[in-house]
Amino acid sequence: MRLAKTAGFCMGVRLALNKVLEVINEKKGTDELIFTFGPIIHNNQVIELLNSRGVEVINDISQLEKYKGKPITVVIRSHGISPQVRKQIIETGANICDATCPRVAKVQSIIKKYYNDGYDIIIIGDKGHAEVIGLLGFAENKGYVISSIHDIENLPPLTKKICVIGQTTQDEKFFSEITENLKRKFKNVEIFDTICDSTSMRQSELKELAATSEVVIVVGGKNSANTARLASLASEQGTPTFHVETSLEIQPDMIQNFSSISITAGASTPNWIFLDVAEKVLEVKKHNLFFFNRFLLTLGQNILKTNIFISLGAASLTYASCVIQQIEPRFIYFLLSFLYIFSMYILNQFTEQVSVGFNYPGKKHFYDRHRGVLITAGILSGIASLVVSLNLGITIFSLLFIAVLMGIIYQVKVIPENWGKIFKYQRLKDIPASKDIFLALGWVVVIVLFPLLGSGKAFTSGTILLLVYVFTVVFIHSLIYGIRDLQGDIMIGKETLPILLGERKSIKFIKKLCVFLIGLFLIFLLKGWIPSYSFSIFLMPVYILIYINIYKNFNFNRDLFELIIDAPFLLSGLFSFFRI
Repeated sequence: MRLAKTAGFCMGVRLALNKVLEVINEKKGTDELIFTFGPIIHNNQVIELLNSRGVEVINDISQLEKYKGKPITVVIRSHGISPQVRKQIIETGANICDATCPRVAKVQSIIKKYYNDGYDIIIIGDKGHAEVIGLLGFAENKGYVISSIHDIENLPPLTKKICVIGQTTQDEKFFSEITENLKRKFKNVEIFDTICDSTSMRQSELKELAATSEVVIVVGGKNSANTARLASLASEQGTPTFHVETSLEIQPDMIQNFSSISITAGASTPNWIFLDVAEKVLEVKKHNLFFFNRFLLTLGQNILKTNIFISLGAASLTYASCVIQQIEPRFIYFLLSFLYIFSMYILNQFTEQVSVGFNYPGKKHFYDRHRGVLITAGILSGIASLVVSLNLGITIFSLLFIAVLMGIIYQVKVIPENWGKIFKYQRLKDIPASKDIFLALGWVVVIVLFPLLGSGKAFTSGTILLLVYVFTVVFIHSLIYGIRDLQGDIMIGKETLPILLGERKSIKFIKKLCVFLIGLFLIFLLKGWIPSYSFSIFLMPVYILIYINIYKNFNFNRDLFELIIDAPFLLSGLFSFFRI
């Protein structure tokens, strides 16, 4: 199975969604009503989500009349609107938030300039499409729309100069064919190839995938023109093609006889829907495997989904911590780390179910199916960690009890709702980056401090390095997941550090932290402050730097992603065991 690299939100859709979400956050707690003029994007699932957050769709200005006298913000969707409609909105007294795609705005400016210069305007696009309707408005609705080769024959004898532009999501081949015919039919034709680069790249990649695949699945709204065009392009290649909106439409008989499957998505398709379809396809294909292979794959997936893998990584890192601090590695240290991290992560999954549902649908389905067993396992693991800690003394038990207590306080509202105007955040978990910091601190306590306190040894230079190292690598690990989950977190109104910084700045920040850790490690090593076989802690920052600089992809199978990102924790113990 191959996933298209260009699948999902384009720049214009992403900007439009960000703008409407900014408006939601700005107007939170006020009486202001929020509307989008037409659906912000052509995706029913996104529209339903925005509606749940108080955003309504209007398709005519007259719909605002019943709200006269109330504060209103109207968000102009990515497709843009005509100058005439904009004027009508302003006359209602509503505030305007313009989320028009910059590419569409550029086309609007071309039409406006050439229409005012006396040119006839021809738009190659879909009649009735929101973008085309808006573009026509810049020619005072006197332009001509070409949706098929036959429309050229119906054009009147145009005597002026002609300006030809294309709908930004138009098919390149169709645009080229129409423009060649127009040049043969008319003189003085000026052509502007206004098809968006994102559209061109998406279509080019799809053609390559379709040519080398047995079947293509295109994910996106049935009312999305660009998604429908992708499905049409794949079919034209002679490849069996299915256009689906969600994973619910994937049936085993559609794909089980195919071994080479490619999946792409329209510009208005969210990552979580795209990846949910990919996971459904993998689940269907899994049944074609031999029993033993299917068993191993299911076992591996369950180990990842239940957070056993990351918990084993914590236990492994504890072993590395003991070696570097020159403490005798004891099984009880590894067991305590495993139990606490397992409990913390598995119970956090249930407090973050909305977020998990958007960012990792497969895990959400898994947790829904096994809710009782997993909650019981998480609680028992937490209790077991406290019992085990008693064997290491009252100090360690007290620290762990405080950590567990802080985990509970972290989830509950500590600020009354009626204080909302004074305090922006009611819970610690609502504060951006708080989760990343609390997770990192939890790892530091069980991985670095507990073995040290349990052994009765004093702080060493290795302890100091490990305190910084473990906190930073776990913080980086959490940030990487935040970048992966950026789109879903934005949609549900969650505030995280990657959302505040943005994807590019977050990646730059991670790179700087990795370089800092590498530099710090080398200083301690060259000064002789840590054993020469401490390269296990050198692994994680180097690994992450290589991953971010070479692979640069966060948008693929979630199980594989977790395996790749969590593996260095497990490898650290292996490196330490062999004194590397």
